[in-house]
Amino acid sequence: MPRIVFLIIPFLISILFTSCNEDYEEISKSEFVNTVLQDQKITSLEIENKEKIHIYTNENKYYVISDLSSHSLDDLVDEIRSKNGAVLVKYLAPETSIILDVLMSLLFLPLIIPAHIILLWIALRKIIKSEIEHTEKILHAIISIFFPFFGPIIYLTTKRKS
Repeated sequence: MPRIVFLIIPFLISILFTSCNEDYEEISKSEFVNTVLQDQKITSLEIENKEKIHIYTNENKYYVISDLSSHSLDDLVDEIRSKNGAVLVKYLAPETSIILDVLMSLLFLPLIIPAHIILLWIALRKIIKSEIEHTEKILHAIISIFFPFFGPIIYLTTKRKS
């Protein structure tokens, strides 16, 4: 039973790390102007495809305003600049290679994920069966879990022969 738990935990941790994403709040233009713009200092803006604006504040908060027309976007940027002075504005290039990104994901994800699982499985089995101290086993297991591909490869190529 402990071996199964020892082998399941890395997979759960891998899933946890791959499912994390940026934490932002999506709000309307009027809500932003009436609440956020009045209370917080804006540090930078990112304008995406002249439709969406990403707003970063000095309180490490991140807001997104979508569905803006080009005219209302320019008005909002002018209003932010008038309230906050010099604000860094970055224009993000439109995504032109969405088909290529999807194709690459479809080709490589089915290869990368099983390769990671197999390498991790092999390394953890060898770690469990090795005759080293428990603290050293735990250290090797943690390295294998938290450094996908590299952790298991490093362990498998540098381990001592029993």
